[in-house]
Amino acid sequence: MSAGNPTYSLSINPSVIDKPDQAGRGRSSKNWQRIEATRGELCDQILRGYAIAPQFKNGRRKAVDFERAGFLAADVDDGMTLEDTKDNAFVRQHASLIHTTASHTPEKNRYRIFFLLDNAIHDPQDWADAQLGLAIVLGSDRSVSDAARMFFGNSSAAFFPLCGSMPTHVVADLIERGRAARAQIREADGRLLPVDSARRIAGAELVKLATGETVRMDEIGPNVSVHCPNHDDADPSAFTVPSNRNGTIGIARRPSGLPTRATGTTSMLSIACSRKGDWASSSRIPIRPASTDFFHRTRHSKSSSRRFFQGCITSPALRW
Repeated sequence: MSAGNPTYSLSINPSVIDKPDQAGRGRSSKNWQRIEATRGELCDQILRGYAIAPQFKNGRRKAVDFERAGFLAADVDDGMTLEDTKDNAFVRQHASLIHTTASHTPEKNRYRIFFLLDNAIHDPQDWADAQLGLAIVLGSDRSVSDAARMFFGNSSAAFFPLCGSMPTHVVADLIERGRAARAQIREADGRLLPVDSARRIAGAELVKLATGETVRMDEIGPNVSVHCPNHDDADPSAFTVPSNRNGTIGIARRPSGLPTRATGTTSMLSIACSRKGDWASSSRIPIRPASTDFFHRTRHSKSSSRRFFQGCITSPALRW
């Protein structure tokens, strides 16, 4: 990497332009082109609408074909405004650029933060864990924490260039945080769950029914259409599902086209949808219903439990 004008390992897909429809997304698994790009060239690729991802062997976007990545990225869909983010000390020190995404509006800021790395990551699990650690630190979208993640371009993006880069020791800290979060979820429920499936839904939490009525979680039964409490959900895109173990009710987000019917089980401690509404990101791994003594069973490590649940609850920032 040149000290004067450094380049960073990434790949682009010129066949995936902006945020495509479902048919267009079907082209996103192959034809990835590995490039070494400067920060300015990365901006150019995003403005062309090209999707961005790590580098993969043979141009196939699969975790097993992960080769290396010279960046991390955080998606912010709620919580922090653009101004909040530009004033964030971590972002000011380590981020390289911010750009608005396709769904951004002045009223609802939605944007992506790119962190260019002093040294590329070569291990797929390290990159996935660093992505998760970054999301925990910033309170951003955690569904972007798998090794085959791509990021859509935006030919209408507004850019906010920054001067930071991320040194290796900061990346190592993010990897450790992400790995610890996954381990805590595994310890609490006996298996590794997607992180977005760990948001606690208490019985007293209010949810909005498809009819517009607001009720408590513990007042409704299964197979009821609701507005997902984990999203800015204009339409009732979720439904209630039963727990096989303790009879409590949870919420699952259904993909477009499926009937309002439980296709799996979650519990009152698990919400089977990611914050971006991508069912696949949360349902690749079966979810075992959690018991209501979740807090009790993690009480042996009070400090780590507190940090874990702060991380699971949507918030603009974490205070560790």
